[in-house]
Amino acid sequence: MMATISSPKGNKALNQIENTKNNNKSERKKLVHGAIAELPEDYREVIMLRDIEELSTSEVAETLNISEGAVRVRLHRARTALRTLLNAYFT
Repeated sequence: MMATISSPKGNKALNQIENTKNNNKSERKKLVHGAIAELPEDYREVIMLRDIEELSTSEVAETLNISEGAVRVRLHRARTALRTLLNAYFT
């Protein structure tokens, strides 16, 4: 069980920390989605279906009418490209 801070100052500090965490998370999310938007369409589709919508490899293959091997290759290349785009922000 977590202890709670009952002083007004403590609550304000905790709220500021929580707001900072939420803002950072929101900012990271915007950066990632912006970088995904910059990817070529083939990469963007596979990243969105596999990593954002959490479809299985076989479901992505069926949706895009490509082989599972092609999904794996595109996903690897898409993640590599995404990592390159985001590297400047997270290093």
